[in-house]
Amino acid sequence: MAVDFDTTYSRVAYAFSSKPRKVNYVEQWPGSSKTFSKTPTVLKYTSKNNSK
Repeated sequence: MAVDFDTTYSRVAYAFSSKPRKVNYVEQWPGSSKTFSKTPTVLKYTSKNNSK
């Protein structure tokens, strides 16, 4: 599994050890019926300003 964190969008990919050259990208995200190659990079802050 690999996560490419960027300032605006991030991308997630994974491969199985049985087929290491076949890289699979996560393109479907919960809550959306559309396909996106990247997802917005988002940080969550609590009311005490602690990042999560």
